[in-house]
Amino acid sequence: MPVVRVSGDEGAARGAGILALVGAGVYGGLEQALQATQPAELDAPPAQAEIRALQPGYRQAVELMLERLLQR
Repeated sequence: MPVVRVSGDEGAARGAGILALVGAGVYGGLEQALQATQPAELDAPPAQAEIRALQPGYRQAVELMLERLLQR
């Protein structure tokens, strides 16, 4: 299954703006507003590369927490 994401970071603000456009009568309904304002989809980056980058820090954090728990 392909994973896509929308461009931009402000999803909640976009949703509020779309609802305001419908409320103001610019669009006849939510479906029409969504179709008219649909952002471009971007392929999501491969998760494996991101996970590999986080693994050293995760491993260190787990080891530290285990050390602290075992000292109690």
